Amino acid sequence: MQLATQKSFRRTTRLLALATCLAASVSTSAFAQNPQKSARAEQLKAQMIERFQQADSNKDGRITKTEANGKMPRLHANFEKVDSDGDGYVTQQDIVSYITTIAGQRR
Repeated sequence: MQLATQKSFRRTTRLLALATCLAASVSTSAFAQNPQKSARAEQLKAQMIERFQQADSNKDGRITKTEANGKMPRLHANFEKVDSDGDGYVTQQDIVSYITTIAGQRR
């Protein structure tokens, strides 16, 4: 069972990295003109992945609102918005989807 959880966690991490790269390339075409902004986007992505992994106390690839409390305060405050399907947990993909949606609304 633990091996399946580790595989799921690794798969989620890879999907997050891929989705984040895709979202960054689609929603930030201006970054191609400004390498400093692109580097900053990569730095923020890495920080988010690290914080997600730290907050995921049981390493199941998902964060509950309880896990987010104190470790990811913005996620905790916006948990219901990020957890769009209302299943009680947030994956890295849920976070990327939420960020992409918010970025699209700001344009």
